[in-house]
Amino acid sequence: MRVFQKKTKKFKADIEYFFRNGSWVTIRYGVIVVSGLLISVAFSRLVTKELYGQYQFVIAFISFLSLLSLPGLNIVTLRESIKGNDWPLVASVKKSFCWSIFMSLIACGYALHLWYGGKESLAIAVLVAGVLAPFYYAPNNWYVFYEGKKDFFSSSIRIVFTQLILLFLLCGALFYGSGLISLVAIYYTVPAVLAFYYFFEVRKIILSRGQALIQESLDVVLGMIITFQKYIAGLSENIVVFFVSFLFGFELLAVYQVANMVVLAIAGFVSALLSLYFPHIVQGGKVLRLKDIGYSLLAGVPSMVIFLIFLRFFFFPLYGEAYQESLLLGYALTGVVFLIPFKTYLLNFFTAHKKNKIIIGANMLAIVVLSSSLYFTQSLGFHRSLAISLYAFQGTLIGGLLVLSYFDRVGKKDTMIY
Repeated sequence: MRVFQKKTKKFKADIEYFFRNGSWVTIRYGVIVVSGLLISVAFSRLVTKELYGQYQFVIAFISFLSLLSLPGLNIVTLRESIKGNDWPLVASVKKSFCWSIFMSLIACGYALHLWYGGKESLAIAVLVAGVLAPFYYAPNNWYVFYEGKKDFFSSSIRIVFTQLILLFLLCGALFYGSGLISLVAIYYTVPAVLAFYYFFEVRKIILSRGQALIQESLDVVLGMIITFQKYIAGLSENIVVFFVSFLFGFELLAVYQVANMVVLAIAGFVSALLSLYFPHIVQGGKVLRLKDIGYSLLAGVPSMVIFLIFLRFFFFPLYGEAYQESLLLGYALTGVVFLIPFKTYLLNFFTAHKKNKIIIGANMLAIVVLSSSLYFTQSLGFHRSLAISLYAFQGTLIGGLLVLSYFDRVGKKDTMIY
């Protein structure tokens, strides 16, 4: 009886902790998603498609180079912070900044190429983004200090504040007719300034505790491995941006980004909600369960319904008739939205059980299929090429995860699914 009572108390405590912190994480994701939607609405209403497409291209290009900033060091420092070793956080900022210099050099080289190609405004925007990139990425690990102490409120409130300031300044700049260079400068400068402030805030706390005397070594190699894993997982978004801009132009890139922003909004909320299910996945054993697969597929129905309701009743009031092509593309991607919860569940499952090779392999295969499909279907036109390629990517990623998981279990006693 006492054992039962102890387990009940522990369960209640876990649930209370889980929802208390999960609510802050969910609010954080919610603010990021909604502010992203509002920024896309402001762009669609206040600037040309060409400018919006160029803006998205610059961001995607710098994101493509972000591998060099070693973002995987954040996970390494988080593990150390959980153990009470916070000084590696400070060391990782220095290491990330040094590596990020290579981002600036590559960006400067590409900006020079664009300048001689007659695209002066785009060249200067890439140059500005490249110079600011080290300051944008390097200090962006400050949140690790708070989340390592399970203080999700402190990290979330600062992230929300940063996002709201960025929303306000970008929308203000758009309203007053700012050009591409100013918009790119705002996008990178605002988070960089606030991230440095948060970082020095955390550094002061670490120094006050005397941890500077305990300078734990930073596992840079592990950080590189994790960086590669995270980079491959997010590479597909940049691949689509590059192919669309080169094959169809910046105007149709803006059309794609508006449709994709709505898809990402649904995906963001799904990810936030499924993150609450993550501990259950960890404790549920190392095999996929038909019950969980069924739930994730069932969750695709309300996701799809919400997506269709948004397209039907809210798209035109927000984006206007100028982006009717985005609406058509959005309807074509309804099936992709349906599969988001299932894909997210699979990725969470393999992440929880440290099946990183499966995730990397499936993502690399899906990226090859996506790139090939975009290239070979371009003659079908923008809408058909995008729809076919994104369905191919989603299907290959899900299929790849399942097939690679099957081969991973070959020769082992337990089955892949039960």
